[in-house]
Amino acid sequence: MAYDRRKPREPQLYVNNQIKAPFIILVDETGKQLGKYPRRKMVEISEAKWLDMIQLHYDFNEKVATVRLVDLGKYLYEKQKTVKEKKKTQRKQGIKQIKFRYSIGENDLVMKKNKIRDFLQEGYSVKVTVRLRWRERIYASKVQQRLVVLQQELEDVGKPQFPTPRQEWSSFIVTLFPKRK
Repeated sequence: MAYDRRKPREPQLYVNNQIKAPFIILVDETGKQLGKYPRRKMVEISEAKWLDMIQLHYDFNEKVATVRLVDLGKYLYEKQKTVKEKKKTQRKQGIKQIKFRYSIGENDLVMKKNKIRDFLQEGYSVKVTVRLRWRERIYASKVQQRLVVLQQELEDVGKPQFPTPRQEWSSFIVTLFPKRK
C-alpha cells in the first residue's frame, strides 16, 4: 500500500437536516444537558430561535445525537480561530540543512549565517555541513575553527549538539537546536 500524502480528513460536521437521529439531546455551551427531544421538535426549536443545530456526538447503540444550538457562521469562525492559535503555539518539527564548501566567500557566509539564525528563531533544528574536496582537506583545522566561531556567533538563538564540530569522512557537521523561550 502506498503512502498517502494528502491531509487527513477532518471529521464531518453535521448541521440541521443532516442530523438523522430520531432523538436529540440538547447541550449548552458548558456541556450541561438541557433535555432529550424528538428530532422534529428540535428542528422546530432551532427554527424558532433562528439558530443552527450542530451535532457534537452520535451514539450508535441508543441512536441518539448530542446537539448544540449555535449560529453556524460564528461557530465556524471561532473554530477556525482556535485552529490558527494552536498552529501558532505548535513547536516546529523537522531539521533544515545548510551546506557550503571551504572556499565560500565572506558575504555568502554571512548570508548563510543569517538564514541559520532565521531557521533557529522559527523553531527548526539546523544541520550545517561543510564538505571538503580533494586538496581542501589540508584545511580541515581551519574549517573546524570556522564552525566553532559560527557556533559561538549563533549561541544566542541556538545550542550545538556537540561542543566541537563532528567529522564524517571529508566533511564537518554541526547540528544546532533552537533555544526555548
